[in-house]
Amino acid sequence: MKTLPKYTTLKRRDGLGGQLRTLSILVDFAEQHGMNAICDLRQFSYFRKDNKSFLRDRNPADLIEFHPSLIYGLDQIDSIPSEEILDWRNGGFLHILIEWATGDSALKKYPEDFEFGEYPLYESARNLMSETWRSVVDSRDASSNKLVKVKMPIRIKDRSLIEGYKIKVRNSVTVHARLGNGEQETMKRAPKRALKRMAVDRGKFITEMKKHGDSQFFICTDTLSFLNECKDVFGDRVFSIDRDWPPAGWGPLHNISDQDYPEDIKRQWRSARIDPWKLLCTDLIDMELMCESKHIICNESQFNYFARFTQKCTIIK
Repeated sequence: MKTLPKYTTLKRRDGLGGQLRTLSILVDFAEQHGMNAICDLRQFSYFRKDNKSFLRDRNPADLIEFHPSLIYGLDQIDSIPSEEILDWRNGGFLHILIEWATGDSALKKYPEDFEFGEYPLYESARNLMSETWRSVVDSRDASSNKLVKVKMPIRIKDRSLIEGYKIKVRNSVTVHARLGNGEQETMKRAPKRALKRMAVDRGKFITEMKKHGDSQFFICTDTLSFLNECKDVFGDRVFSIDRDWPPAGWGPLHNISDQDYPEDIKRQWRSARIDPWKLLCTDLIDMELMCESKHIICNESQFNYFARFTQKCTIIK
């Protein structure tokens, strides 16, 4: 087998949960093989399309703490020769990943000259990533799970923003409701799988919350009206972090730069000067705090993926 390159990456169009889930796998793989994983923030939905200028306005390290194995500087990423990057979409990577995941020689299963078409390779890489994740995660409990130890490959640098809520969250039940805030109607082509996840009865959350007696509830959601519904029922037992709420019907905002949003919505976004860095940092705080609570009530979303592997969980479908 050829010598491993110095860097590894997987580019994907995904939300924050999917990006961090991928980075966790890449970091784990990179550390085992003396490599660095590439964290290209231009792939994050906050900065795609017409938002990329925001990446040049600030130094990411001023706001975000990156895992030591991650390379995140845009100039450094762009200067790396392609032959030094092991890309998950490169056929040779599948050989190595299978061997790493199973302990078997990948070359016994796949000859060195095996070629994939671009689309089949993408599907194969996705399927293999899922199988690898399951083989690592599901075979271990939370105390020994190496991916949970890696946990958040990037997190908010100002730890006071976490510490200010942590004790309260630890004594609360977290409710993560990914409802879209009108994303289903606003986006021209919303993925069917995403629509199914978001098409849940809000009343099911309320019903499940009532089972937790006089608990306090830490609400993480993209939809302000849901937070207000919870306050109507549970009063001051409900709390959330301070954040900028998107206007009703705009979608969750982190996707606002996506080309599928109507131009009139994007014009409103630009005129409001909503800072994607602030959105990213706020979401990182929510994601990390969710891992601290004693129980989580949620619908299916990769945003709560880390939390679901660190505590008891009730999934609303």
